[in-house]
Amino acid sequence: MAVFLGIVIPTLSRYRRAEDTSLGMLGDRQAQNPIARGIQIIKRNGWTHPDPIAATKDVIAPVAGGLTGMIVLPGLVFYVVDYFFPLVGHHVNNQFLFTYVYSSLFCLAGLTHTFIILREMLASWSQAVRDKEFLVEMRLKNLDTTSEQQQSRTLTPISTVDPEPNPAQVEDLEQPPAIVAGDRAAVDL
Repeated sequence: MAVFLGIVIPTLSRYRRAEDTSLGMLGDRQAQNPIARGIQIIKRNGWTHPDPIAATKDVIAPVAGGLTGMIVLPGLVFYVVDYFFPLVGHHVNNQFLFTYVYSSLFCLAGLTHTFIILREMLASWSQAVRDKEFLVEMRLKNLDTTSEQQQSRTLTPISTVDPEPNPAQVEDLEQPPAIVAGDRAAVDL
């Protein structure tokens, strides 16, 4: 417990804060499931504008229903098994139900949540790595184009540079074109 309170939880809270900052939302992240969305709506409304019907529908009913199902359903299943198969009932009693079934059910729920959080963390980390690789690649492309431009300026031999244009060629370019008798465009003007 000391390890979790002293090391794991502060690290995760820093990670969440850094993730929120990188997303630019600072604690107002997009909710991915209906219960989290309902909790965000309750937080946003605050104490001054409570909406008990929406809170019950979005948060309280799903959480209470899920927890009640986790407690009632295994007991119901084992009582039905005991009713239809009385020989199994000698091996499956209330102590077995509380000792093994409920504890394994809650462990399974905890592990599932842990793997969901781990997947989200790995996806976020993977996206950050991809973003950094992309930025490094773009920076390298920019460096590559600027170095090519500098090399083309410095390594150009003097013999390949065009000399000054011939004055006769400049005069030909400055004179308007002559109108030819068969030129339809010239006649329309």
